[in-house]
Amino acid sequence: MGISIHYKGSIRDLRLVKELQEEIVDICGVMNWDYRLIDEPSLRGVAFEPHPKCESVILLFNCDGNLVNFFNPMDDDYDDMPWVSVKTQFAGVAIHIIIIKLLRYLKKKYVPNLEVEDEGEYWEKEDKHLLKHKFDYLKRALDKVESIFVSSELRTGNTMTAEELLDRMEELLKKGLRDMDEPESEKSLRQRYGNNIKISRVGKFNLIYLDNPDEETMRRREREFDPSDYFDDDCPLCQEARKHGGNIIFEGDDDSQDLQEIE
Repeated sequence: MGISIHYKGSIRDLRLVKELQEEIVDICGVMNWDYRLIDEPSLRGVAFEPHPKCESVILLFNCDGNLVNFFNPMDDDYDDMPWVSVKTQFAGVAIHIIIIKLLRYLKKKYVPNLEVEDEGEYWEKEDKHLLKHKFDYLKRALDKVESIFVSSELRTGNTMTAEELLDRMEELLKKGLRDMDEPESEKSLRQRYGNNIKISRVGKFNLIYLDNPDEETMRRREREFDPSDYFDDDCPLCQEARKHGGNIIFEGDDDSQDLQEIE
């Protein structure tokens, strides 16, 4: 469970694999990322780790030039062009955006038919605020699940049958998700984002301003924020976020400034 990026495609010329490897190795050197080069007759490319809590980004090509999974490069269940995935949930928003930007570059230069399914929707919308909300919402859900599993309410020893234990777990999970409908407290938000933030609320959502906007800007953002338009109807995670609410982060109107930290 967690936000992931899925991608598939084929390199336009197998002779370009060496050049792609060299570029990725240069990037890894600058960013101090671990990487592994693969040069085998049936599998060539590179895999790298942009963050200790991020899965490997796999850029490996088979004899047909298709991207394949490092762990199952010859899996008989694969289609001719399989999906490769990287989970970014525990590495954070900045790493997710870096990987998406790298995939855009690879599509332009090496893999023209690259397809990407981004559970954070940054590939499609380039909306950092929406991406942050998705990460925040799922983290809250995972934290809630973890707290339930370690709670004293499930420490029953041998007093419950397996069926009774499963029923109790389901009951606690439903209750925990209902509790998420309540907006996070101002005290908790200030502990997380700093005492100098500004906060307003629209329904079940906290609008959190890290850029110290004036009152007029805050009111405009409140008017413009509409959960019905903000979240994608085709995204199950978006539908849950719309239902339960959460935090929307504003760092500034200028997207280039928003992304300055990872440029």
